[in-house]
Amino acid sequence: MVGRIREVFVLMCLWICAGAPALAQEKKSEPEKKITKQEGYLQSLNEAWGYFMSQKMLVELVALRFQELKVPSVQAWADFKKKEIGKSLAGLEAILKESKGKDWEDYQFMVLGQMRAKLADKEISEEAAKEIVRKIKELTAAQVPPDVLMNLVSAHPKFVADPVEEIKSGFIRRISSKGIKKAVGVELEMQSPASWKALEGRTSRMVWRMVSKAGFGMVVSNLTVLKLSDKMPLEQVKAALKMPAMKKMAPKNSALISAKEMTLGGEPAGMLIYDMYNPAYPGEKITFRIVQISCVNKGALVQLQFAMSPEKGSKLDLNEVTKRNMPVFQFMAESVKFAK
Repeated sequence: MVGRIREVFVLMCLWICAGAPALAQEKKSEPEKKITKQEGYLQSLNEAWGYFMSQKMLVELVALRFQELKVPSVQAWADFKKKEIGKSLAGLEAILKESKGKDWEDYQFMVLGQMRAKLADKEISEEAAKEIVRKIKELTAAQVPPDVLMNLVSAHPKFVADPVEEIKSGFIRRISSKGIKKAVGVELEMQSPASWKALEGRTSRMVWRMVSKAGFGMVVSNLTVLKLSDKMPLEQVKAALKMPAMKKMAPKNSALISAKEMTLGGEPAGMLIYDMYNPAYPGEKITFRIVQISCVNKGALVQLQFAMSPEKGSKLDLNEVTKRNMPVFQFMAESVKFAK
């Protein structure tokens, strides 16, 4: 029976790999992938940039049309730039500028010129103009479309350097398994950084996968749920989550770093941390670190998994990536709440 339980744990570990393709570099043999992860990320940033530039052009139009609103308009945009979302926009522009190199100024001139041309014939009443200035001045993260905010916040220089700062600054999103068929009746809520993208799980038992850097990052979290049966009695599974038995649940091809008992959403749980290669890409030998927290709820084995690996070309090693992201994982795990 212990062997059967361990087999299930290892299988669920492999589901981490299925849900975290971002942890491996793109396969060169897959011609259907027309763009790289970085190109996809830059496209997302460009869309977010366009959203805020349209706001800026409206403010600029108000300043040109209404002399008495010129100073308030300029001040409203200046106030916006001082906010965290304004600083995120500055970081986003820096990334786009670096990607386009010497073409950035021409590109910026072209896009903003097109926006100005579309607004040239737009009629704006003084009342509407005052409302535009007020909205920009009072603009908060809650008023920005979620996907735009996700892309924007992912580029904030302070958050890139220290991911937990995003959480400390209040940029948080909530996700729930309620109503998701794959959760087989397990209802839980969890919080994550606002820059993480929530995606559907890639396997039949993966409820969701969340990917950092607006869905293009190398840090991933998955929630998997497996309904227990007579082949895996509840008490024996609970026993496997206690020390020292917990240590035996790590995959054979992994390098165990630590194992300990803890709680997840108030349920007794076990946490494993280990390194292993992504078996989906055996020839590439990309090592990633897994933090795997397991518990039992409503007759099901619940696993909250985190996986991470350095970005391609990054100067950070795996230990440094772990140090940066563990506080984020801790926050996400501690935010888990099971429905009563």
